[in-house]
Amino acid sequence: IKRRRLVYEAFFTEHRGHAAKLARQICQKSREDYLIVIGGDGTLQEVLSGLSQPSTVTLGYIPAGSGNDFARSMNI
Repeated sequence: IKRRRLVYEAFFTEHRGHAAKLARQICQKSREDYLIVIGGDGTLQEVLSGLSQPSTVTLGYIPAGSGNDFARSMNI
């Protein structure tokens, strides 16, 4: 990221439901964005449920949870 001088914002969840709220806020922007989720199945599920306009974001996922059932089933 630094080498390519990419502009980014990092968000950290603070409580249950916060990831969905953040995803909704990101979707409401008028530009297309990349949204990279780092977390487990619960965090990914929250973000997916918060995508009010999924066509405005490209979603990436880095599994970092304790179970990672989704990542395992997708061979990530």
